[in-house]
Amino acid sequence: MLNLFYITIYEMDTMISTIRNLGLFIVAISLVACTSPPRDVDARLPLVESSKIVSSEIVPSKYWKILEDSSQKEFSHNHYLIHLSQPYDSALNTQCRLLSFFHDSTNKFMGTRTVCVGSDDSNDSVWFLTNNISSEETSVSLQQ
Repeated sequence: MLNLFYITIYEMDTMISTIRNLGLFIVAISLVACTSPPRDVDARLPLVESSKIVSSEIVPSKYWKILEDSSQKEFSHNHYLIHLSQPYDSALNTQCRLLSFFHDSTNKFMGTRTVCVGSDDSNDSVWFLTNNISSEETSVSLQQ
């Protein structure tokens, strides 16, 4: 019965060598993973330009009541049918909605824009289209 717990010096040396080799292998793999470069990022548009949050593209005032009403799901503008997301609070603590633009006759998806409520130069509340943070081929607008 005592022989079950008996480990020879050779077996002990083999176990220590195996543990040492395993430790070296883990360290080597960790070092290889840490030396690979991060992926390249090509940032073409700045995410933050200034402290002023209102863009130059203010939504026409005839749409403000629609944007303020969370039960509204869509409205039409020129040749667009515009679907509205539920209102949400942005990171800048402003109320925003995502607009999805569809061509009204073909129902072809044209793109999305975000609209938020903010203050203009005279501190009046206005709805404005935020600046795109991606460069898309098709840019949609609510101007006349």
